[in-house]
Amino acid sequence: VAALKTRRDQSNDFLADYQQVLMDLAKAELPDAIFSRNSFEYKDQRYDLSWELAEKNDSDFFRLQANEHFLAWELLKQAIARKPANSEMALAHLTFNYNKLDGHYAALLPRIGQSGLLSVVKLTLKFAETKEEHLLVIAQTESGEQLPSEDAEHLLRIPASVTQILGQLNTESLTSQLEQQLEQKELQTEKQLEAYFDQENTKLERWADDRRQALFFTVEELDREIKEIKREARQLKSLADKLESKRIVKKKVRERDRALNDYNQAKKQIEEEEDQLLDEMESKLEIKKEIETLFSIRWTLNP
Repeated sequence: VAALKTRRDQSNDFLADYQQVLMDLAKAELPDAIFSRNSFEYKDQRYDLSWELAEKNDSDFFRLQANEHFLAWELLKQAIARKPANSEMALAHLTFNYNKLDGHYAALLPRIGQSGLLSVVKLTLKFAETKEEHLLVIAQTESGEQLPSEDAEHLLRIPASVTQILGQLNTESLTSQLEQQLEQKELQTEKQLEAYFDQENTKLERWADDRRQALFFTVEELDREIKEIKREARQLKSLADKLESKRIVKKKVRERDRALNDYNQAKKQIEEEEDQLLDEMESKLEIKKEIETLFSIRWTLNP
């Protein structure tokens, strides 16, 4: 029960954070919309972030649903497609205004008045027919103090104004922090792969054992029949009956030998198939990594 309650609380926390990200997206992409705490109105249509409220108000459920024609999907595509102009040469300086934040990030309060560098890096990991994408936010102050990744992410949630300054932005000082985050994500992925390998290996072993047992069952059954016929033969009195029993035994022995030969041949085939499946598993466990810096900025956090 305690574990389920913990999972429920974690799900509720994630849902609230997910809703906040969607609301931030809408505010950034729809400056003409009218926003309240959990809903907004745009072009005479109300959008709710809760399906219960959407049903109650007969409004649209603002969510990344399966059908991509909904507004949330359109805003997401619009935001992803946007690229900073002259990203290689332009230096963006963002001034974040903490007093405009809807809520509080206590860990950022000591950062008010500070400036520094920030980069957002997209990490793509491909493994075991799976594709995972992570956004890594790396930030530090002008003095070189690193911001925890959670604080760096929260910094980007604060309303900001942008100033374009000509010149290049040197982010080499962020390299070590980026490498740390990359290593952490790869370790997490390796743990996932380890669990995947254990699961697949268990299935492989059970499959092989089931096939071997099924094949050997015939051999064992014929052995039991042979022993039973021999035991009954010792009770026979006439020579003709004993000869007939001997012929039956020899016939069963030949059947048992053929079954044993089939078992040995099938065992080799199973081992070959096991090797093939292990090779397939090994290829799936290979991690392919792609890294793309989406943007880098200078930042200042104002009261």
